[in-house]
Amino acid sequence: MGFLLILSLNKLVNGPFGTSANAIIVTISLDIGGIILAETTLSFPGLGIKPPNPSWGSMVAVGNRYIQTASWISLVPGTAIFLTVMSINLLGDGLRDAMDPYLRNR
Repeated sequence: MGFLLILSLNKLVNGPFGTSANAIIVTISLDIGGIILAETTLSFPGLGIKPPNPSWGSMVAVGNRYIQTASWISLVPGTAIFLTVMSINLLGDGLRDAMDPYLRNR
């Protein structure tokens, strides 16, 4: 599956967008991570998504009340935030490395 994704993105890079698609993919992956962190930051003090809807920031805020007795309530959503943002950034970096013609020649 990953090979097919890289192959189709390679066609996109060599097609109408040229080499600028590499920069677009990296920028989008970094922006997605930033958007997740911004939403989480706004939801933590209650400025983001309101309580009936789930949000990692509000989950961490609820767990903050019970940090002494049940630390996993904050730890699980915090770990999910970290893993999601890191995996999106690493995916974007890996796609850039796979599609960059200058890195292939090394």
